[in-house]
Formats: sequence, structure tokens, C-alpha cells
Amino acid sequence: MPIFDFGCTPCGKIEERFVQHDAVVKCSCGRVMKKLITAPHVFYPFREGFFEHLDTKPVYIRSKKHLRQECERRGLTSHYLD
Repeated sequence: MPIFDFGCTPCGKIEERFVQHDAVVKCSCGRVMKKLITAPHVFYPFREGFFEHLDTKPVYIRSKKHLRQECERRGLTSHYLD
């Protein structure tokens, strides 16, 4: 399930919710909230740590160079290398 931004027009409240695409979300004031259109996130800061998407077992990556080597070895890509 993705995270969507919702806004309540009468009270002006804006929230992020982790819901299904077709879910009806109600505000604390009791009214139905509308889904807001937001820009996709394009900032990917690299952090050393575990990268679960490289294999079934997490891999501890120490640097971008190490991440690049692991991706090449496994035939994968990572958005942290763009």
C-alpha cells in the first residue's frame, strides 16, 4: 500500500496516510478528505547500511563504490547510483 497526501477542505488539515488506492479517508472533524496530487520524491541520499533489494539476504554496503561493485556482480541497479 502506498502513502498518499490527503487534505480536508473545511478544516484545512493535511495528512499523509498509508492506505489502499481506493480507500475513503475521514478527517478528525468527520468529513471525507480529498487525495492531494504531489510531486514524486527525487532526492535519494546515500547512506551506508543494509540494502535488502540486492538479494534475499541483506548486504551491508560501506560506500557508493562498494554498492556499485555489488550491483555489477549481481546484475542489478540502484537509484543511489544515479
